[in-house]
This record gives sequence, C-alpha cells and structure tokens, in this order.
Amino acid sequence: MHFITVTKAIATLLLASNALAAPAPVATTPEEISSILSPAGVIEARDQQLIDVWEDKNFLGVKLTDSGVVGECKDFPKKFQTILSSGKAKPGFRCTVWPKKNCGGAESLSFDSTGRKAFTDAVNDKAKSFKCQKV
Repeated sequence: MHFITVTKAIATLLLASNALAAPAPVATTPEEISSILSPAGVIEARDQQLIDVWEDKNFLGVKLTDSGVVGECKDFPKKFQTILSSGKAKPGFRCTVWPKKNCGGAESLSFDSTGRKAFTDAVNDKAKSFKCQKV
C-alpha cells in the first residue's frame, strides 16, 4: 500500500515537471509574427527610453529621461512641463517636442542624439509633450 502511494507521488511529480518543461506556444500565422516583430524583423520593447531633457541650457540642471512608445505622442510629467530648456534623443531616434500637451501647438522643435543645447523660444520652458521616431 505504501509502495502504491509513493509510486503515485513520483508519477505526479514527473507529469508536473514535464508540464513545466513544455515549450511556449510559437507564433505561426503572419499576423502573430508581425505583432511581435518590427519591420526589420527584430523583436522590440513596446515602452523604451527615448529622450533626455534638462531644466537648463547646455544639458545642465535637473535631468529627465523619459520613456514611451516609438511613434506615439506622450506628455512630459507635469512637474517638468514648464522648465525644460535642452534635450537629446536616445541614439537611433529623432524626437520632437511641442509647447502643448498631446503634441499640439503651431511650432515644435526636433533633434537627434546630438541634441539641442538650447530650445527655441517656441518650446523653451514650455515643452509639454514629445514624440520620437527611429532614424
């Protein structure tokens, strides 16, 4: 009787370990594959660091590194929306900042990873939102 109980326990453990070792499902349809791949065929993170912005000109003062989804507009955190004066896109990106939320406003300012040491009057101390694209 004790032998049967031990045998059942071992069988249960073996089944459980096989279930844990089972491979994850594989994307097989074109739609499944394209949902996880970029146009270049590389898996990308949805939310990633895109931009560094500073309170003062010449990349000085309080610094904010902000994340977002490539190609989507994002508002800066409220406490930064009236103090930003310089910025750089992360390598491989080009970012645009706007003086209004939701990437609004008649004027904007774009820059790459070399950055802008001084924002133009249109966005200096007014930048409220940004959007970044791959270059």
